[in-house]
Amino acid sequence: MVKQFPRENSEEAVAKYQCRFFAESEQVVVRLTLLQSSDKYNARREVMTLIGKTKDFHGYELWEDGQMVDGYRPGKSRGAI
Repeated sequence: MVKQFPRENSEEAVAKYQCRFFAESEQVVVRLTLLQSSDKYNARREVMTLIGKTKDFHGYELWEDGQMVDGYRPGKSRGAI
């Protein structure tokens, strides 16, 4: 007899994030990307991968449920975001 374990509900384990990528002017959103990730750290890794592939981005903001959870803009201190 094979023992079966309850399956984890994958929809509950995945959070939805919104990432805004900025142009060099820091005012223009160049791209808006929706991400699904297990937590903000994995979402941030995805953002870093996208930035590495596209050299046009000069900053980002990562949002979850209307709250900014991470961000970077060159030339600004972390508290300024």
